[in-house]
Amino acid sequence: MKKFLSILVLILLGLGLVACGESGNGGNSGGNQGGNGGGSQGGGGNRTIYLTYAEWGDQDVAQAMIDAFEAAHPNIKVTLDTSITGSGTTFTTNLISAAQGNMLPDVFVTDNVPSVIKNGLVYDISEFWDKDPDAAKVYSNIAKTAIYKDASGKVVRLAAPSYQFIKGFFVNQTLLTNLGMDVPGYDWTFEDFYDISKDILDMGVNADGTRIFAINGYYGALDFEKAMTAQTNSGLGYDSWNGNRFNYESEQWLKYRRYTEEFYQTGMLEQLTAEEKEQIYGNESAWPFEKGHTAFAVEGSWNILSYLDSFQAANMKVEFYPYPAGDTANEAVILDYMCVSSLTDYPEEAYELMKWMSFGEEGWKARLEIMKKTGKGIDRFPVANYPQVWEDIIEYMEELNETHNYSGYIYCIDHLSDGAPDVDKWLPGYSDFWNYIEETNEEEDWYNKPTDQLAREWTILINQKVQEAYQALNLQPVD
Repeated sequence: MKKFLSILVLILLGLGLVACGESGNGGNSGGNQGGNGGGSQGGGGNRTIYLTYAEWGDQDVAQAMIDAFEAAHPNIKVTLDTSITGSGTTFTTNLISAAQGNMLPDVFVTDNVPSVIKNGLVYDISEFWDKDPDAAKVYSNIAKTAIYKDASGKVVRLAAPSYQFIKGFFVNQTLLTNLGMDVPGYDWTFEDFYDISKDILDMGVNADGTRIFAINGYYGALDFEKAMTAQTNSGLGYDSWNGNRFNYESEQWLKYRRYTEEFYQTGMLEQLTAEEKEQIYGNESAWPFEKGHTAFAVEGSWNILSYLDSFQAANMKVEFYPYPAGDTANEAVILDYMCVSSLTDYPEEAYELMKWMSFGEEGWKARLEIMKKTGKGIDRFPVANYPQVWEDIIEYMEELNETHNYSGYIYCIDHLSDGAPDVDKWLPGYSDFWNYIEETNEEEDWYNKPTDQLAREWTILINQKVQEAYQALNLQPVD
């Protein structure tokens, strides 16, 4: 009898362990591609849920954010997956390889949402997003990204906008002053920028043979038409995307495309070859703006904090300005995205982790505390209307401004809200179009065509590429 009771106790204990014990990592088991189930809902009870998370950003900050998440969610344990290396395209490629080995993290970042959709990596989070009060506060222009219609016509959300970054200009105020020019205000217009650039062009070559250029592009690109079209016409988004199609024949796109061409053709844009840079600077990879030979540079907030500090250390007064569109325009913003894995056993808990690490208000409060403790500046911003969080961000950056030169940057933050978001990382066919242009440029000679002809041909081509990409994914745009 005693032996029977002992066996019974062991059986009951075993059942208790199954009901209340630790659950394994859902990232290694079969899930639901864009599905509506698979795994537990709610995260309640005494059991422990194990999740994994991967990103290419500051790993120390990511771990600190995870620690704060675990403190707020005692029944969820998160492992920061550092096995997926690289950033941007390299990270996404490695992510896809990890998924093929059934090692996809429960939550991950990506630079190419269509690519991870194509490879079956993403879970439809609309069931959680649609009832989330924080998601309801995401700015309207941003909330319209990364949503699609599936084959049945249902609207699905296959990624969440995580952060917005400001796309703007560095302005070398020291150089402008030395050239005898007035330094523009933060609310400058494109005409202000253009007039200064023309004046710099007219100055010609310095006595030592070096040139002062008006602007450095971002990796050579100016893309005025992409950012300025959205900032000067509320009916057109980034690069003239209106939610259904591109219109490169629009008045605004054509206007700023012509400016882009003029900067290339007249030499206002710095276009030194590697050999010329080696001869002038002793380094074929030199950045003329950093050398004080360029008045402006296209840049984004993801890079600027370290740059601004290095300029200050070199006694160069450089400030970050918004794109020169005046004080009434929405700023151009670059978005990042996070996804919940299609392989997760715990989609709701994974959604809560994703939200904490990206757009959620409580996560942002935790992030700010971490940044303050470490003394790091803020290079990314909420995609939602959290007045207290925004106020705290500005207040913290103003504290840092007492010893750092962040005044222009703070102006940009203070005027940032429902910006004009890019489409690069989420819109099917967009990268396909630009890859096609690069591959066919030698035979088509795209950039020497008349602007009107270029706009007409490109409008047809890019809309075809977008349509084809949607069809290949068995998705449709959301009206």
